[in-house]
Amino acid sequence: MHVHVKGPDGEAKFWVEPNIELAQNYGLTARSPRSLRSLGAGYRQNRWTAGVDHSWRCKMNEPPTIECKQNGPYLVKDLTDLRSSNGAAIPTKPVIALCRCGGSSNKPFCDGTHQKNGFSGVKQGDAGATTLQDYRTLGITIHDNRGICAHAGHCTAGLASVFEYGSEPWIDPDGAKVEAIVQTIRNCPSGALSYTIHGVEEHGQQNNPAISVTKDGPYAVVGGVALLDQTWGQGASTEHYTLCRCGGSKNKPFCDGTHWNIGFKDEKN
Repeated sequence: MHVHVKGPDGEAKFWVEPNIELAQNYGLTARSPRSLRSLGAGYRQNRWTAGVDHSWRCKMNEPPTIECKQNGPYLVKDLTDLRSSNGAAIPTKPVIALCRCGGSSNKPFCDGTHQKNGFSGVKQGDAGATTLQDYRTLGITIHDNRGICAHAGHCTAGLASVFEYGSEPWIDPDGAKVEAIVQTIRNCPSGALSYTIHGVEEHGQQNNPAISVTKDGPYAVVGGVALLDQTWGQGASTEHYTLCRCGGSKNKPFCDGTHWNIGFKDEKN
């Protein structure tokens, strides 16, 4: 039997029978598992251990979740599908810590570098940067939230007659047929683009839960993986979204395309 004990900067798994043993450590400092071990012992004895201010919970086949640890990694739980930029499966565990400071030597996993490089997970962007802009024409309204765009380029490369990079306004809803616009928006990995037809707003994707490590870019999350305790931009998709992993986004935890500007590189993925 085992329990997962949760601390402020990560989580640890302890075997509680026949002895209290640390099984796995997910992003905690070296001192934390020793402190939390006593909580595992308290659980086995069916009591709380005095003086330990942490919480515990047993895993019960929960859907995948992502928790942004304060100035630390993404703590991802119960994810079974993690992939590199070329589509290769990356072995995963019930709880993994993914780097979001951009400095880990073991990307995509956290190696504790955030504790040394001064990483801050604080959002810097203002609320106005995460509001929708609407582009209307007969039959469809295109919605765009620039604050969560990952600049993957699927729209500008896929339908340049509508999504015109460098133009102002950059979206021309009359530039193509509705069907082509819908198909292009369905390829948007960040959820920055959506559309409304007949009064119903759509993002156009339904996937199984998964995270992909994009090439020199963000984590592309699909399938409704729950992002805990975060404020979503106006019109943002909770089914698919992109999370910063270069450490530079002003709209953390979401990617805002800063990896392009700072030349973020990940040679391993």
